[in-house]
Amino acid sequence: MHSVLLYGLEICPLNKAELHLRDFAVTRFLMKLFKTSSIAVIKDCCRYFGSKLPSELLEILFKKFYDTLCTYSIIVGFPLLGVCFSTYVFLQMHVLPMCW
Repeated sequence: MHSVLLYGLEICPLNKAELHLRDFAVTRFLMKLFKTSSIAVIKDCCRYFGSKLPSELLEILFKKFYDTLCTYSIIVGFPLLGVCFSTYVFLQMHVLPMCW
């Protein structure tokens, strides 16, 4: 389950700064919640509770959106497969490298 703040962002091309801004907001909130200034403690808490940062969630949502788009184009029979492939190539070259 993801936050309403991420709704629809899987189809938007976000740069590194925009991804880090969302991560920063969540990290700062958790720092205040757990009353710590250590990012290592926050990362440990996220790992133990199974929580993910917005950039990680957006990567998962993007892959799910892309798979759904290609599956829909195959089922319906629209010629979206070429669009899916060209979109996939574009996103692999420009969007996904920014996520890591």
